[in-house]
Amino acid sequence: MLLLGNNCIITKQCPDSKVAPNLDISKIGARIIDELVSAIKDLKLDDSELACIKALVFFDPSVKGLNQPQQIKALRHQVLNNLEDYVSDKQYDLRGRFGEILLLLPVLQSITWQMIQQIELAKMFGVAHIDSLLQEMLLGGESVDNATSSTPPLSTFPNSSNSPTHMIPCSGAQNTNSMDQSNDAPIPTSTCNSIEPESMDDS
Repeated sequence: MLLLGNNCIITKQCPDSKVAPNLDISKIGARIIDELVSAIKDLKLDDSELACIKALVFFDPSVKGLNQPQQIKALRHQVLNNLEDYVSDKQYDLRGRFGEILLLLPVLQSITWQMIQQIELAKMFGVAHIDSLLQEMLLGGESVDNATSSTPPLSTFPNSSNSPTHMIPCSGAQNTNSMDQSNDAPIPTSTCNSIEPESMDDS
């Protein structure tokens, strides 16, 4: 189980979910726990090393639509040099720590692209409403319709007790929202903070 900074949780398994298997965020949660979290714990990464890893993934000069890819490439190279110097200055007992940290990048990038694909599918089939900022960050700033922009993010459905809530649908509670409702109508959520796929039968 992963506890996110927004007080939501991601579980490895969600057997009661009625969401189509290809839209199940729990698969990504399982990958994060098995392939990423375990490796980070084994390496005992500190905050500085983890920040560098995030920056290396974020500053991607190969992303389409960049106005100054060379500047992004230079920033990424600077982060890489800073990480190498930091690891060298710490003088760890075991050699190869810098290489071990870099080996986390392919896993992190793979999980990132899988998450982007899930969000694209969720938006395409209308099974969830994606926050406009999340779309801009992960989907390249695509336009957001009125219904989507007026609803909360997919990952934030806190309950009244302020306890951790599921980021993904995990129960059979019903969502009465249908495709024939107007864009201004509120989107009802269930008591257990889950979302059900909207009806696709309406024309």
